[in-house]
Amino acid sequence: MADFFHEAAHLILHQDQMTHYDFGEPKDNEQYDECEKEADDFMVSQLIHPFTLKEIEQKLILN
Repeated sequence: MADFFHEAAHLILHQDQMTHYDFGEPKDNEQYDECEKEADDFMVSQLIHPFTLKEIEQKLILN
């Protein structure tokens, strides 16, 4: 389910910015990193609303 929301985020958030294809292996690329972070944020917001990815990461680090 998480994969679905992550990939849906690319289609919703990045439809005008990039061609839709699998990047394959992670790359050292700022645009790639930013797109992946935005997709992860969207996925978390859909699965565990009202929390953000940053809030979840902070809770995991503190515990």
